[in-house]
Amino acid sequence: MAKKIANKLYYCFYFVFTLAFSWLLLNVVFANRHFSYNPIWVLLLAVLWGAAVYGLNKAADKASFFLQKREKLCLCVALAALAVTELFFYYESATYPVQDFERVYTGAYNYTIAGIIEDPYLDYFYKFPNNLPITVALQFVFRVVYKLGITNFLVVGAILNFACYAATYFFVYLCCRELLGVQWGFLALGVLYLCVPLHCYISVFYTDTTTMLFAPLALYLYIKAVKCEKTLMRLATFAAFGIALGFGIQIKYSVVIVVVAIFIDMLINRRFKMLGLAAACAFGGFMLWGAVFSSFIYGHILDKNIAPDKATPMISWVMMGLNGDGTHNAPDNYIIWDKPTKEEKSNEAKRVLVARLQEYGPLEYIKFLNQKGVRSFGSGNFNAGSIVAGAPFRQTFMVECYTPGGQYYNIAEHIFEGYHVMLLSFVIIGSAIALKRRKYKCAVPILSIFGLYLFLLIWEAGQRYLLNYMGMFVIAAVFGVYNYVHAHCHCTSAFDTPIKSPREGTI
Repeated sequence: MAKKIANKLYYCFYFVFTLAFSWLLLNVVFANRHFSYNPIWVLLLAVLWGAAVYGLNKAADKASFFLQKREKLCLCVALAALAVTELFFYYESATYPVQDFERVYTGAYNYTIAGIIEDPYLDYFYKFPNNLPITVALQFVFRVVYKLGITNFLVVGAILNFACYAATYFFVYLCCRELLGVQWGFLALGVLYLCVPLHCYISVFYTDTTTMLFAPLALYLYIKAVKCEKTLMRLATFAAFGIALGFGIQIKYSVVIVVVAIFIDMLINRRFKMLGLAAACAFGGFMLWGAVFSSFIYGHILDKNIAPDKATPMISWVMMGLNGDGTHNAPDNYIIWDKPTKEEKSNEAKRVLVARLQEYGPLEYIKFLNQKGVRSFGSGNFNAGSIVAGAPFRQTFMVECYTPGGQYYNIAEHIFEGYHVMLLSFVIIGSAIALKRRKYKCAVPILSIFGLYLFLLIWEAGQRYLLNYMGMFVIAAVFGVYNYVHAHCHCTSAFDTPIKSPREGTI
């Protein structure tokens, strides 16, 4: 009876997801007024990308015995190839951080060298304290290497970025390996590797890159917890879950989406004891890291007496998300900053928010949300052009590809968009096949993607926010390929009758 209810809930969710994202993809390709893509070229390139992924799958299938036998060696080679690629992109992108990236980097740099952050950077952190945890983490690393005589902090930041990239790749691999097998783990590595715009963020250390690893890490820990037969081991796994995810949520609040997705999956599958344990660990980890960061921030950087009144309230981003195309709108900030106290800032944001909702009306608001979804998911470049290539040291081939107006910018944009459409297509195909066969093997990535979609409908829109959930997009896309290739897949949830890899536990 419980399994039937779970299957019905999954059926309803997969139906809504497939319908919503099919409509979204159609709008992204054919009604994308926010980005100037040629639909024919995008579709052609998406087909070519899909053929490349299918070819990778065929190659992985033929080499499956070797991949299983030499799993560690192959994984090391894959990560080494990633390191070489990132080194190439770091050199060719020749980029200095700009916008919020620059403020975080410079704030950490100033605190490391001078022991203090001064205006205008201090004022920025008073207004946007959500960026202080990443600044604190970055300056801690800077201070360690500074004592060793290392002063090239741009390189240090790039190395830290690579560590986050490598960890993301590793946990994406482990998730697919645990659920599908070794060859599918390597396919996931290949699909993630082909995401070119992701590589160009190597020189920009910020919340988007540092939190990419937490979504696949959370899923992997959940998989291991479900498979644990010993209570003590399960407790230890969820303790690690809470500590890791608590840190990730402090760095970027949208990390909570994957936590909620996992909780929903537990709830649907009636894992109530596990849900209580996971929720307690996640809350405990969040509070623990919150206390650590707050102690440092209010002890060394901000004045606790004036900080609450200067901070921009979270509801401001919801208000901002109702203006124009839903993206960041600087004048909206000044509407809030003109108010002297925290309460007045929040009240003003609520007033403007309600006024904008009333101005839209129900029908226009629905149309606006549709276009806001397209604005967020409409491009696969992660806004790399205006952010990453904003201040190049020198002109290179890669700068010409990333910079708006560059010689190869239009060609590169269509190539990136073709990959993006291919990835979304595989996600939708996997969801549609699971819906048709009523066999729901791994719901957490799909739940996470849908949660991100809903979040961006109410928050500030922007394709850069897709970056820290790339792991989930790739896992869901690999499941799409798997569902298409394997018609005999017959699991009813993420972990009922889990598929064990041939050498489980070797990594």
